[in-house]
Amino acid sequence: MLAWFLAQLHFQTPGLWLLLSLLSGMLLFAVRPYLSVAWRLNLILLYWLLIPYLGLILGGLSPRLMGFTDIDWQASLSLGAGLIVGILATLAAVRLTSTGDNAAERTPEDTMIRPRRHLIEFFKNGAEEFHWCFLRGACWELLLALPTPPEFPGYVAIWVAGALALGERLLTQVTGRLWLPKLILLLATTVLFFYTRNFWLCWLLHALAWLVLAPTSLAQSEPAWSKTGGSLPSFTGKNQRQ
Repeated sequence: MLAWFLAQLHFQTPGLWLLLSLLSGMLLFAVRPYLSVAWRLNLILLYWLLIPYLGLILGGLSPRLMGFTDIDWQASLSLGAGLIVGILATLAAVRLTSTGDNAAERTPEDTMIRPRRHLIEFFKNGAEEFHWCFLRGACWELLLALPTPPEFPGYVAIWVAGALALGERLLTQVTGRLWLPKLILLLATTVLFFYTRNFWLCWLLHALAWLVLAPTSLAQSEPAWSKTGGSLPSFTGKNQRQ
């Protein structure tokens, strides 16, 4: 077992990239009290993208297990489309019946359509989903490399990855206000990934579900980065900026 562990500490194995991700998250947690909200958001985005990207280009991660290649699009779309519609319909029903989405309390600014804001959030959701698929694929590959792999490595891997993503969220989140929507997004995309192993569909579900779940004042308000010298956008909205 020790030999297996040491063998994973190589740039062409997923174990090293998972370890780097964990250490980076802990470092980000350690320095976050000393950073502004804008800087924290910038570093979180870099954290989501950099380690998985390096792992892919250096051959340490499998693009197939991360849901990027060898996709059966016919099966993915036939099953994934139904899952996406069902999940979004459920989330929309919950949102409409929630007390926090009272149309009478909305301001004219809340109802304005801001395409640039939505486009930014779309790509930001893609970066987060990219990181989640990295965790799923890396855990899956790591379990397959065990001396005695579990009976259903894919099933075990995606839920182990979900637990890691929850832990990372606790370390890196800027505000606790959106904790529940993020948890729902993680569960929804985990289920979709399990049945389709398709990053692109997971990204689509992630972005659409975020529009449904995010409070109106967050999803449609003016992005905070436009007033902070061009820094990256925030999930937190105006009222959460310190």
